[in-house]
Amino acid sequence: MMWCVKHSDGIWSLRVPMRDRALGYSLAYLITDDAGALHVVDPGTGSDSNELLLTDMVRSLGFRVHDIASITLTHYHPDHAGLANRLREATDALVALHAADVIAEHDIRRPEQRRSWARRYGRWGVPMEARAQLLETVSQRGARPALAVDLEIADGDVLPISGRRIVVVHLPGHSPGSIALRDDDLKLVMIGDHVLPTIYPAIGLGAAASSNPVRDYLRSLEKVAALDDHEVLPGHEETFRGLARRCVATAEHHLRRTREIASYASEPARTPWEMAQRLSWKGGWDSLTGMRLASALQQVVFHSRYLATAEGRDAVASGL
Repeated sequence: MMWCVKHSDGIWSLRVPMRDRALGYSLAYLITDDAGALHVVDPGTGSDSNELLLTDMVRSLGFRVHDIASITLTHYHPDHAGLANRLREATDALVALHAADVIAEHDIRRPEQRRSWARRYGRWGVPMEARAQLLETVSQRGARPALAVDLEIADGDVLPISGRRIVVVHLPGHSPGSIALRDDDLKLVMIGDHVLPTIYPAIGLGAAASSNPVRDYLRSLEKVAALDDHEVLPGHEETFRGLARRCVATAEHHLRRTREIASYASEPARTPWEMAQRLSWKGGWDSLTGMRLASALQQVVFHSRYLATAEGRDAVASGL
């Protein structure tokens, strides 16, 4: 297996192992600048072995660990951002994250989160045994170390990488502050988990209870599809081309869920738990546990909320 791939002059990717065996690894990106420094995008899951892997990679490229000047996160999820604190402490590098994900990352550790989710799961009809399992995932999320963020970035910002013009593209949906990083000179876009070559990211992880992540995500797909002439460097799997086509396929995948929920609209009102049990899931309903179960329930709520809007009804009716 090739753990390191060179994509362009001064840009490499590194496969960083993660705990999710199905995905296997995330992709960290290393970028040189014209001042002799190195910059990291999405360093990956935090562990001693991953820190050693990344530092060995840095040295193999002829750099020292202290040459790392910045760490940019496409979103705050731990399989992409978990190593950021360790790397920042070892290098004094600046850590950058979109402002919306700074808020989302802070919110998961608020003391009242467990009580809030307990009430929410009660309204959603979750049985007590399953509710206890789901609340344990809430506690685990809340126990993560806080991310140390030095720079809150926004749509249109240019990363502080000397000699390169890498622009932030805000793409809410997978998380509130998900971003892509666009290099128009090299025709590359580092897209995080927003669009992946063969699998489909979950929507709304870390979203506020009042938000509409399905709408946000579908609009973000339309926005980033304009970069179809760019090579896509994703957060998992492999580099690919044909971004516009993949955006269409990804939108259709998620709208199938909306249409599936719409097909039950004429039946008596059901709780999200009852509805989720009737829907199709990869591996089947009984395979869903922990974070996967929590995400499935949220998807039902988000898609139902989207279906209740004129935009959602139009999308379902048009068969897009």
